Amino acid sequence: MMRQVLGLATAAVLTLGAATAGAQPSWRDKAEAKQLYQQGKLLVRKGDFEGAADKFKAADEKDPQASYKLELARMLVEKGAFAEATATLEACNALEPAQWAEKNAKKQCGTFANEVGERAPKLGVQIFEPEASLVTVTVDGDTVDPEDGPFALDPGEHEIKAEAEGYETFSKTVELAESKTETVEITLTKAAAAGGDGSEKKDSGGGGLSPIPAYVAWGVGAVGLGLGIGFGVSAIQTTNQVLRDYGCENNECPAEAEDDLDTAKLNGNISTAGFVIGFTGVVAGTVLFLFSGDDEDEKKEGVEADAVVVQPMIGPGFLGLQGQF
Repeated sequence: MMRQVLGLATAAVLTLGAATAGAQPSWRDKAEAKQLYQQGKLLVRKGDFEGAADKFKAADEKDPQASYKLELARMLVEKGAFAEATATLEACNALEPAQWAEKNAKKQCGTFANEVGERAPKLGVQIFEPEASLVTVTVDGDTVDPEDGPFALDPGEHEIKAEAEGYETFSKTVELAESKTETVEITLTKAAAAGGDGSEKKDSGGGGLSPIPAYVAWGVGAVGLGLGIGFGVSAIQTTNQVLRDYGCENNECPAEAEDDLDTAKLNGNISTAGFVIGFTGVVAGTVLFLFSGDDEDEKKEGVEADAVVVQPMIGPGFLGLQGQF
């Protein structure tokens, strides 16, 4: 299929049909056509191919003749309009002239058509994915059928697009040179799924971790600091009480004060551990919070920050925490 060629050829054939079916040119039309033809020849000598093409086209519209079409096709080739020239020559070959001069012009149209066919650049389209019947291909906005093989175009840039449902649109601009044939290979890629289940949007839009671990760490830190302060005060008070009750001098106490001193030491150890846990929790909570995002998503899912519960666990020889979150 020749994208531009076929449309123009059809118009030319319709013009021919109207002329031969009874709407014969009048003597005035024939006279004006000859005058336009002569004007076109003068413009050719001056190198004005654009103006000459207009004259030959006007002459052919008034009185369709092989000679007018032949000259028009020559000017179109000079302009680089190979597709339109091919259509004009096809219309010329469809004529059935009676006069010898017009018969000779028709013969020249056939010869010139072969030359134009060799000089006209051609474009072929080959589709690998998906099936070709599922793909709509356009060249410069006009739909083409790749299965028809390479088709003639004018030299210069042309934009090729290919579309299929569920696939990304393919677009490419090619530069066609005279007498060259270019083939564009098309492999469409499947389009990314639209929408999704919503979880990806939430994850990508949240901007960070959940703040819940930060709240837990702060809770642990607060309990640890509380234990450190409480048992620290108790350790100091117990030690002072032992020193007073047993009359200890220079930090030396009688043997009967050993149990009370052990209790003071235990309170001191618990206090130290509490401060370590407390400061660690505060620092960890702050760092986690800095890297957390908005907690609205977690609250919507039923996870509330105030559901975090941290309790101290104290027993003989150990200190710990238990939490519910």
